Amino acid sequence: MTIEKKILDIENTINEIWDKKPFVSDLSLFTGIGGIPIFYYMLYKYKNQPEYLQKIEEVINFIFERLNDDDVNIGPTYCLGIAGIGFMLNYLENTNEIQNIDFSEGLEVIDDILIDSVDHFLSYIDEINDSHKLDQIDFLHGITGISYYLLERINKGIDIEKLTTVFEKVSEIAQWDYSEALKVKDIDTIQEGLHKTNVGLAHGHTSFIILFSKFLEIYPSNNKIKQGLEASVKTVLLFKNDDKDGFCMFPSIAISKKTAFYNIHLGWCYGDQSVAYGLYKAGKTLNNEDLIEESKNIAYSTLKRETMHSALLNGEDCDAGFCHGTISVAYYHKKWYSVTNDERFLHLYNKFSNDTLLLANKPEGLAGYIKHLGDNETSNAIGLLDGIAGIGTFLIDKQLNDPSLTWDSIFLLN
Repeated sequence: MTIEKKILDIENTINEIWDKKPFVSDLSLFTGIGGIPIFYYMLYKYKNQPEYLQKIEEVINFIFERLNDDDVNIGPTYCLGIAGIGFMLNYLENTNEIQNIDFSEGLEVIDDILIDSVDHFLSYIDEINDSHKLDQIDFLHGITGISYYLLERINKGIDIEKLTTVFEKVSEIAQWDYSEALKVKDIDTIQEGLHKTNVGLAHGHTSFIILFSKFLEIYPSNNKIKQGLEASVKTVLLFKNDDKDGFCMFPSIAISKKTAFYNIHLGWCYGDQSVAYGLYKAGKTLNNEDLIEESKNIAYSTLKRETMHSALLNGEDCDAGFCHGTISVAYYHKKWYSVTNDERFLHLYNKFSNDTLLLANKPEGLAGYIKHLGDNETSNAIGLLDGIAGIGTFLIDKQLNDPSLTWDSIFLLN
């Protein structure tokens, strides 16, 4: 099947199911219908047909109605809650192409809710055990995802002093985590209770690196945030595989190099591609050519993983979705092609894009796609992170090849 036909297949499927159970009960950006307006916006840019703006308005109005329903209980987080929905609304407002939605009122309410979440975080974070603080600054499910939304709203009157305080607190925790990682860096036997480090983007230091970098792009003189960025970079590099010919260069979560598991899939949430991208952003922010070169070398090391099995470890049973599937593997190769102009990245971008089409082979799936849950369990997923809205958005992006469409900012990749 061609990309054009698969986009149409995904469009028809989403049109048919987004307002039906079970999908309609999840309003979130990453796993629910909160990502559908992004997909429709990409369709609008692809086909230049006003009907897609109307579809965007229909979904957003539905989300507003549900959020105003007293029976709906939705948290503040980026992945599953208000921050992610707010990010979608803010993104679309900034396009200046959707005229029949008053974004400002809804966004101001979301701003207030999330500032309250910031206040709550600051009220308790110094009182809890250090080992539990990292859970609170998770990107997908913690304060850094919320802070990312607020940073994007900084020109809309967000309290910059309060937001800075949050980023500085995250910096403080990141530096503490680095000090703890140093204490166990020579451990060669896994033991219960030892400190573990999360290197990934979805929940760990790679997301901190990117977020600190984004903050410093706006406020470059903040030394506390710079110290946090440097600490997170050093934390990640503590776990670089000493075997230059190893299967992969970085673990996902580990105690030390000597106990780490260097057999991690590529893709967005964890793996060498995300680490390479994060270190590249840090190198640019810190004006550190050695770090930029290091990031490129890590990216080059992913070129040898040119099959679905080597890239995603599951062969034909892997996912297509953005979290840890073929489209994020492909998209990272596209990003690195734009940096290096190395045709090998372009080749793998096209190769994994084609693999994405080949994976649409499940009659029980949505447009042929299913999500693997482990233990031979599968589900149908509509979201940007794990489902067909994300796959469709990626495929449209491939057709358009327009860098001005910064939809990848949703995933911290712009």
